Amino acid sequence: MNRLMKIILPLMVITLSFAASRYLIQTAPETERKPAKAEKPIVNAVKLITEDYPVTLHSRGTITPATQTALVAEIKGRITTTSPNFRPGSFFQAGEILLTLDPTDYQYAVTIAQAERSQTVLALEKTRAEATQAKQNWEQLSLSGVPTKLTLYQPQLAEAQAKLAAAEARLAQAERNLERTQIIAPYAGRVLEQQVDLGQFVTVGTPLATLYATDLAEVRLPVTDRQARFMTLPETGYHPQVRLTTSSSDTAWEGTLIRSEATLDPRTQQLYLVAQIPNPYQSHKQRPALKVGQFVRAEIEGITLKNTFRIPRVAVRSGNEVLVVDAEHRLQRREIKVLWQETDQLVISSGVSHGEQVITTSLPYAPNGMQVTVKDEVK
Repeated sequence: MNRLMKIILPLMVITLSFAASRYLIQTAPETERKPAKAEKPIVNAVKLITEDYPVTLHSRGTITPATQTALVAEIKGRITTTSPNFRPGSFFQAGEILLTLDPTDYQYAVTIAQAERSQTVLALEKTRAEATQAKQNWEQLSLSGVPTKLTLYQPQLAEAQAKLAAAEARLAQAERNLERTQIIAPYAGRVLEQQVDLGQFVTVGTPLATLYATDLAEVRLPVTDRQARFMTLPETGYHPQVRLTTSSSDTAWEGTLIRSEATLDPRTQQLYLVAQIPNPYQSHKQRPALKVGQFVRAEIEGITLKNTFRIPRVAVRSGNEVLVVDAEHRLQRREIKVLWQETDQLVISSGVSHGEQVITTSLPYAPNGMQVTVKDEVK
């Protein structure tokens, strides 16, 4: 009996303990579960300010001379002298003698033409005297009727006058050819290409050199049809300003748009604008000289857009939408109208108002009405 009690008693204790534990668990009050509070996304935002935005168009081009001349020989002859400035890259002044052809034959031609003219002058004077005498003789003889033209030496007089005119023309031609033995610079400029040298014999039409004027340079700047709508073309009478820079210098050259070309480029369908730059080939303390053929970047003055907003490009979502934070820190989706685009910002004209905040933080999920915290307002 005692042995049985030793076995049963522990089992009863274990059973009672299990039952009591289960009762306590089942009758214990439930802990109140509070829903997890959703955290508001922290975002960056920019405050919108109404402003007038001056558009700047960007283009590229190559420096070319505004005036370029191909010198050719107008007479034949051997080159006897050349100017020290008659070398590629050298500068010269207007009226400077760049090279001279042997003038000997042309000096002879002038002398001969002068002598021929003198002879025709004497012949004309003689014929005039004969005509005067013939008229006097007719009057002294008191002959009836009207004297013929031949009697009064009128045909002979006309012939003598014609011979004098021809002689004067030959003299003028000879003197002009003599002048052409000196090749004179038509303007102040620079030698782009030298094609002949001292001692060379040239004929009529032989290329001598290529020159260009140094007072102005030009650059052709292509713009798209859309870009052209945001500027005033020179044909209207207004000439927009142009700022040119190069990859080798931080300095800039100021120029002016003077014209647009008459046709579009058939391959690219772009319009070419032509800008002029004054005194481009002389070095200054502030900037180096430009070179013909040099590649330049251009900033072209465009129109001014009124009552616009500038926003970072990252603020715009697909479909030209932005996220605006209202007074209660809730998101509002707004569709905007983009007027102009720069590298990192957009210029817009509608869909938002002055003083509103536009989010620049990328939010993968941003429904209307979602609450956010703007970063500057985080305590």
